[in-house]
Amino acid sequence: MSIWNRYPDYTREELRTLVFLAAETLFESDEATSQFPPDFLMISPKAAAQQVQPIIQREDPTVTTSQIQRLLENEETSTELCLKVLDEIRCYPELANQLACAYERRLQSMATPELFLLTSALVILVLRLKKVSWQKSSKEITFYPSGKAVSSFIINLLSKIGNL
Repeated sequence: MSIWNRYPDYTREELRTLVFLAAETLFESDEATSQFPPDFLMISPKAAAQQVQPIIQREDPTVTTSQIQRLLENEETSTELCLKVLDEIRCYPELANQLACAYERRLQSMATPELFLLTSALVILVLRLKKVSWQKSSKEITFYPSGKAVSSFIINLLSKIGNL
């Protein structure tokens, strides 16, 4: 059964995954890769609103950047917008099929781009932080040994897997 058969009745996780894969699929197109920077998929709602506003103002000159930003940051309106975009994608069978296949591949895989991003950030934090403390607590943790352990683990893992 295709993920499109469930439209628009997705769970939060299904919608999140489908929207991410749709953005990733469109971003990987030749036109998108030539127009947008490599980190584009991490764009903030504020930055997105600034790019969307001039396009929307062609139809309604009264729309402001802050209105668009609030729309993008609001769970209800953002969900409605995502569903509309997905509905438009469904109008293009080749694109819809490509997205459905990507979704099925994602279901078969435990790893996700979100996990890769979080793992990357976590590794950097562990490697670079020497001490950890929080304002609410006077306790300070010396984190340097953990960074060294992770560094050794990475080196060991790289030696096992080679150049992938």
